[in-house]
Amino acid sequence: MVEGLLIALASGAICLPIIFVVVYALKLIFGWIFLGKEIENKTKHLLIGLGVPILSIPVTFMIPQILDLCKFDFGSGCNVVSDGVFTFFFFLPFLVSLTMIVYSIRIEEKSLKKWAKISAVLTFMFAVAMEFLMLVALQTI
Repeated sequence: MVEGLLIALASGAICLPIIFVVVYALKLIFGWIFLGKEIENKTKHLLIGLGVPILSIPVTFMIPQILDLCKFDFGSGCNVVSDGVFTFFFFLPFLVSLTMIVYSIRIEEKSLKKWAKISAVLTFMFAVAMEFLMLVALQTI
């Protein structure tokens, strides 16, 4: 009972920011294409600083699938790797956020830095939630 609630909370913490960013980006793109509204510079920084790290989250799921990586081989013939490899993949969006922060400091853009910091918090929450979910999944095996 408690595990199901924790999994639902962690899944919501992962999915909700992604949904918000995608909906906002679609709204801006729709307005740009069909209504001819110009995208402001601060909005571009929001989409880059918040969108790029959050939209890199699906990459963390694609890379192990493409490379056929797994933690345990149950006869499927996958490449068995340690827990650290999956931890690295889950923290990749966080590393992208940190890279965006360093880049914004380098080009001295405060608006981009602000959104990159917010995405760093969100992607760190994603990585911690995924590690927690992996621990819960390992206990059920």
